[in-house]
Amino acid sequence: MEALTESQDAMIRSAKNILADRMREPGENLAYDDDLFDWLRLHLTDKEHEVFWCLALDDQNRLLASEALFSGTLSKVDIHQREICKFLLANNASRAIFAHNHPILGHNLPSNGDWLQTNTLRVTLGLLEIDLVDHLIVCGMNVHRVSEFDRPRETKLAPSSPPHEERLRIVGRFLACALRHLREIDPNEREPTTLLVTAAYREATA
Repeated sequence: MEALTESQDAMIRSAKNILADRMREPGENLAYDDDLFDWLRLHLTDKEHEVFWCLALDDQNRLLASEALFSGTLSKVDIHQREICKFLLANNASRAIFAHNHPILGHNLPSNGDWLQTNTLRVTLGLLEIDLVDHLIVCGMNVHRVSEFDRPRETKLAPSSPPHEERLRIVGRFLACALRHLREIDPNEREPTTLLVTAAYREATA
């Protein structure tokens, strides 16, 4: 039985590597790619707690890097925007895909938190000129895209954007983090910093 388990583990590792290699080839939209869905099933279906993956892509939808950045409980995983930005900047990403699992059977739809989290991250990454392609949720063998669903009923009456003070707070916190990482990458480069500050100002005062 032990030999069989080791053999199965080796097959799964091989399948993950093959799928990841395919995902490094140019594609129209990796969020709709069967290879990505199979890869996520292999990584997330058997998890007994929620795990949040971040995939860094180039401008041709090729996979640059992927990492399970956060691990949570049976029904929740806390994420930190700073670590997500750091990972994507370090891998020179132009686009990104997020994915996490719902271990509880029957919890197939995105929660309010999933929907709001996705849209907050979309704004944050936009300040870095990184396009959030989609946020995928793995439920057993099913994979759902948050973009497939309308805003949950509980949030339909919420304003379309945060209040002005909240926007300034979010942007200010993000700027402090992003500027620090930009300087770590290239202390002598000034243009990305200028672009980031300009984009943040426009976002905060829109």
